Amino acid sequence: MASLFETRINHYKASIRLIQKSQRDMNATVVKTSKAQEVYLHKNSIHYSDDELATIRYFLDAFLYKYQLANYSLEQLWAIRDAKVESNILSIARNSITSLDLTNEEVFLQSHCLEQFLFQSRSSLDFFMLYLAHLFRTGHVGSMSTEKFYKRLLKAQPDQLRAKAKRVEEYFKGSVFGGEKEVNITSPTNWGSLIKSLRDKIAHKDRINISMNSPDRIMHDILLDFPTLKDLTYDRFCQAMESGMWFMICDLFPVLYDLEWQAGPYREGMFD
Repeated sequence: MASLFETRINHYKASIRLIQKSQRDMNATVVKTSKAQEVYLHKNSIHYSDDELATIRYFLDAFLYKYQLANYSLEQLWAIRDAKVESNILSIARNSITSLDLTNEEVFLQSHCLEQFLFQSRSSLDFFMLYLAHLFRTGHVGSMSTEKFYKRLLKAQPDQLRAKAKRVEEYFKGSVFGGEKEVNITSPTNWGSLIKSLRDKIAHKDRINISMNSPDRIMHDILLDFPTLKDLTYDRFCQAMESGMWFMICDLFPVLYDLEWQAGPYREGMFD
């Protein structure tokens, strides 16, 4: 049996590899968003003081940092799924099992990763709303709530920014805090509402009630008997939430920066 020291070293090494994988996946989005912002601010510097520019840059950096932390938690959830399947690959190949059940320790680890994802995603969304409030020069000071956000967007100035703020308001009401109750995995429109609601629940309750209603199946029709939210395993649920955030960045890109989102890695001069 490995010593505690060896276990910690192995955990550290595996964590670093997973972080590196997550950061590679996120790099294009992070760099393109930062570069596009600088192009926009350079062209529109007349609207902002030096202090306002510094504040805008701070909140975008904070948003992207929290977004990357949330993505790492998502990678941890996928790692649990992949490891569970891989460790049972012979039984799966022989078709000798009908379901994959998690141990108590694995359920605990999934719950830890889920709660981290929800906290970081909620923080990321809050920072993005603060970022928009400062980008649109709304005069906002202090923390942010959804109600405050919509009210502040009405105070955007000058007219050029007020028009942008109106389009952002419409997007948030339809594609972030939408009224749907179900989760659309490929194009969620209520992901912001779900993240805020679930984060508030885990902040004030000992845990989220576990439901084992997974319809998720793998090779040979083997059931993944994993905990679920909205009838989705935690990894798939959080993936849908992360997809919503990524779509928000892409969809609002031309609104915020007057530049079209371009697929693929960042290329020097692509926004010139």
